[in-house]
Amino acid sequence: MARYSIAQPNEGSLAETVQSAGTQPGNPDYHSALDFHSAQETSTSHNKLPGSNDLAMVESQYSQVTESDSDLLPHPSQFKRSPFQRVMGLCLVLGASVLYSALATAAKFLDTISPGQFVIIRGTFGVLLLLPASFYNGSSLISFPKKPLVALRCISHGFGQTLKIWCVKNMKIGDAISIYFTAIIFAGLFSRIFLKEKYSLINATSVILGFAGVFLIAQPSFVFGHENESYTYNHLYSLIALTAACSTGVGYTTQRAIGPKVNPAVTPFYTNLWVIVCGSVLNVVTEDAYTRPHCTDERVILLACGVGACAALVMLNVGLSIEKSASATIMRNMDIVLAFVVQVFLFKEGANWMCMLGAGLIVTSAVSVTLENAFCPQFFWQI
Repeated sequence: MARYSIAQPNEGSLAETVQSAGTQPGNPDYHSALDFHSAQETSTSHNKLPGSNDLAMVESQYSQVTESDSDLLPHPSQFKRSPFQRVMGLCLVLGASVLYSALATAAKFLDTISPGQFVIIRGTFGVLLLLPASFYNGSSLISFPKKPLVALRCISHGFGQTLKIWCVKNMKIGDAISIYFTAIIFAGLFSRIFLKEKYSLINATSVILGFAGVFLIAQPSFVFGHENESYTYNHLYSLIALTAACSTGVGYTTQRAIGPKVNPAVTPFYTNLWVIVCGSVLNVVTEDAYTRPHCTDERVILLACGVGACAALVMLNVGLSIEKSASATIMRNMDIVLAFVVQVFLFKEGANWMCMLGAGLIVTSAVSVTLENAFCPQFFWQI
């Protein structure tokens, strides 16, 4: 039940109403208070009192909420949004997932390029593309807000991606993917603890369905066994994959905390710089030699991977800035579904009933979250 403080017309401010119901963005009382205050102003607008319908006044009252909380609260001009606007963040994350899946497919054709060198090339293209884009856009790469959070986001993302590639190289791919995609659980947990985001019953169920779907598609050998009896499961790399998942979850939550105040080109620029450093360290650790692409096809694939990775990172960051971490990572799971489709139709690899069921669970979780955001943005069953 919402907790209201009934006031005379035009006497209650938005900040007071929000504070009376709690300032957490996932709190249903918060949204109810906003609707109540909006209806109160509408009902008194016919009195023509000074400033009764003044958006500037509402914005000034909105700014009374603390800065740390205001990044996670909707702006007064966004109270009435269309269903498409409500799912814009999820659409951007889905677009990033499509690009990342295409990059993973392209990487299968680059047998001569080591994982560290591949990471370095992707990061270099990102820096070269984002540097002129930031100057053209007039955004500063030196003077920007929330520098500690931006640094944490860059370090956690680069660290997680590098460890993921290392694990995929040294583990059965199903084991690595099933462990790495626990990032969806870490992201939801960290957002709940540190950002105080609340999740609806549909959202929480979608997280469980999404992870179960990843598990069924990947079919890790530590549960389903391995066709090669001499295969030995490596617990060290399992721990590394889990560390990569935790680091990725930290990155998703941090990007949500950064919000839209930082220019979209800033975080990807420094992330790519850090990725170059991580790739160089990985090459030293694995003692892989740097090699030149052997043909024009490899050069074209590397160019496409560099451009695609840069675009995917920008889309992912923007999507995470305007969407809950858990919801965004649910949509991020579509990456493995797309990879599964490519595996079946492009590489002609067989698929059993568990893979089909897992893909169906992931798609169901993504559709459920999208429909909830579009048509039930103020769902009241929250945890």
